Amino acid sequence: MDKKYIYLGSDLQLGNFFLRKNMIVSEENFKEIIKENKKAKELFIGTSEYPKVKSNLAFYSKKIEKAFQEVLNAV
Repeated sequence: MDKKYIYLGSDLQLGNFFLRKNMIVSEENFKEIIKENKKAKELFIGTSEYPKVKSNLAFYSKKIEKAFQEVLNAV
């Protein structure tokens, strides 16, 4: 079974992908997105790790926002 990833940033279009907050993507799509913009990797988390992040969302929100801005600047 392929690993799945959850997108944590705000709505964004990268290449052929329109990403929405909390959207789940397959490992294959994740790799294509990362090819498009390497900095986007920080905006995803494995589905198995999501409960840990969700419980500490206030801690991760600034990191996510900073990564999102870096991705926007690279687009």
